[in-house]
Amino acid sequence: MTRFGKLLLALPSVLFVLGGCSKQVAAPEVGGTEPVPTSLAVTASRPAGTLDSLPDLTWSLQGNAGLSLVVRAQGPGASAPGVGFAGVRVASGPIRYLASNGTWSETEVPYAAVAGEAGTIHPTAPLRLEGEWRFDLMANEGDGGMRAVATAPVLLSAATGIQVSLSARAAVNGDTVEGSVVLARGGTARPVKLLAWWQGPDGTVIRLPDGGALAFDGPSADDRLPLLVRRLDGAAPGRWTLVARLFDGANGAPLGYGEQTLEICGAPAAVSGTVRGSDGALLGAGATSAQVTAIPLHRPGQRSSSVGVDGTFSLGLAPGAWLVSASVIDAAGLHRVSTQVVRVGCAPVALALTAAPPWAWPVTPGAIAAAAPQRMAAPGTGLASAV
Repeated sequence: MTRFGKLLLALPSVLFVLGGCSKQVAAPEVGGTEPVPTSLAVTASRPAGTLDSLPDLTWSLQGNAGLSLVVRAQGPGASAPGVGFAGVRVASGPIRYLASNGTWSETEVPYAAVAGEAGTIHPTAPLRLEGEWRFDLMANEGDGGMRAVATAPVLLSAATGIQVSLSARAAVNGDTVEGSVVLARGGTARPVKLLAWWQGPDGTVIRLPDGGALAFDGPSADDRLPLLVRRLDGAAPGRWTLVARLFDGANGAPLGYGEQTLEICGAPAAVSGTVRGSDGALLGAGATSAQVTAIPLHRPGQRSSSVGVDGTFSLGLAPGAWLVSASVIDAAGLHRVSTQVVRVGCAPVALALTAAPPWAWPVTPGAIAAAAPQRMAAPGTGLASAV
């Protein structure tokens, strides 16, 4: 087998799970062998809790033997009330890792070698910070390369409150958007009333979930309340907002509020840029094959663009997270740009792609098509969150 073929066999398949969505990118069969796809899922026993009573995390894993499980938690950041405030401080703050003895630290350590295909973690609070905590479980190989990741967000609050969420921050007509509210019970259950509405860029208001008076009326509980499942057909471009207000059911006093915005794009975003070699020179001139490929994480299909003789490319991409890579074959050999995750909204995106040193031996366009994306970094280390 050639050196290039062996490299293709070594490229892992990757399953990406964020917010309940998944995307698998596996190396196709080369030389009669195909890597075993790795899939990882995690669910919280309830969407909210308190610092002294966290939900359990149940995980399941399929894939090759010899993987280790890393448990990473990111705590609330410094978000404050205002436009786009979700209702609580979201998970953008300190990061901690869970050791096998149940303690948390700032140093990445394996939680356990994966001895089975499923398990349950009973975590304690990494820090005494209330708000949204995001728990990332990562299946890693012995060399630290990540094969799969799954995420479970949890709201921790001693007071009764809410967190508003949308499945996307940008979309185009034809997409389906989901919105919900996580209700935190607080230390003691109390009667609450929830008002929610969907507001368009022209000020039009649609009461949720079904046009009725209240979205919820009952005792507080740790629960997720679905508010919105809507396919966007003919929706006006601009900013749409999901708004929720929580009140005391006995005296009408305000207990919490939150809102999240969705930008509806009038057209796919222009994603363009340049591809350069490891020496900084633009690639494309004299190339027998030169292409940039974008694979979506949360929607079907993929997009590609040829690289011009001037080293430039241009793609029209719908909103969301995309795996972007590039390859160029010229007289120097095969230049490859490692896969990176790019978040796309409505605005144009400029990318400057730089290839690794070329592989200087005969390669073919067919071999490029067989190359799978390389391992991705863990969330929070250069990996954009899915939108």
